[in-house]
Amino acid sequence: MRNVYADAIATPNNFVYLTGLTPTTFEEVYRQFQHVATQRLQSTKARVHIRLIDRNLLFLLTHWLRCYPTYPQLCLLFGVNRTQICRYIHRFVPDLAEALRTEIKWPSINELEQQLCRHPAIGSFIGSIDGIRHRIQRPDKIYLRSAKKIFELIFLFTLGKRQRIYYSGKTKYHCLGSIYIIGNDRKLILIQSGFFGSYHDSKIFNSLQFRMNNPVPSHTFILGDTGFANKPSTITPYRKNKLQRSGITEFQRLLYNQTLASYRVYVEHVTHEFKLYKVLSNNYRHEKFNLNFYKQISLCAASLANKRCNDFYVTAI
Repeated sequence: MRNVYADAIATPNNFVYLTGLTPTTFEEVYRQFQHVATQRLQSTKARVHIRLIDRNLLFLLTHWLRCYPTYPQLCLLFGVNRTQICRYIHRFVPDLAEALRTEIKWPSINELEQQLCRHPAIGSFIGSIDGIRHRIQRPDKIYLRSAKKIFELIFLFTLGKRQRIYYSGKTKYHCLGSIYIIGNDRKLILIQSGFFGSYHDSKIFNSLQFRMNNPVPSHTFILGDTGFANKPSTITPYRKNKLQRSGITEFQRLLYNQTLASYRVYVEHVTHEFKLYKVLSNNYRHEKFNLNFYKQISLCAASLANKRCNDFYVTAI
């Protein structure tokens, strides 16, 4: 593999643009990645190629996540054939996800109480929640030369249903959904991805069984948008059709929504860092039905976005 890392590290600004990480943070991620990948290779029965786990390999993975180039472009850049590039990505992205898994974890109740934010109008809240959609290629028929006609007919029958569950009526394209929560320190503390595009944010949030699986202080809430429809544990803006039932004026509604948005705007900053990795903002070209690989990619991008928040943002609300 060509030593692209040595050329990129010579210009730190270009290095940040190509990987999304500062050189110092890159070294921290490399130590974590090297430890996990080395342990996995030593535990396998195949030949162990420890020399493959170098900074060029991590640069390839982070550059692929950041810019999402095609395999032929990576072949020209790193001087490796296309098959080897594909093998590197599918073998070592799970190792990178495992190394960064501890970057996103749910805080304890004591930690949440220390970060608790109180407002006389909104109440006590521990963070903000949001959801995004990642566009994918439309599910289409896959022709198998060895498949019999009966299997092709079964696939055609299920193709329409398969397309419908991935289609979002809001965004008007086929996609996968993700939902995530940030704490009051502007860091991701929970991410769940790989949901069908037809699922609404509130439906995804209900499937998480939030308070059952994640301990939170009593009488606390999470700031959300109107997509979460005032589900339990969330506070959402007031709509006009709620004025008569809530007994507030239009001016009070606008003032309340403006105050809520001023605290919740930080989740949009994290969304920007999340979408900075083009693998989750461009049209997804890989196996759309392999949700495990997609979840690993989402975890990598979210963990790296957390590290970017540490480097480029003041972590306080």
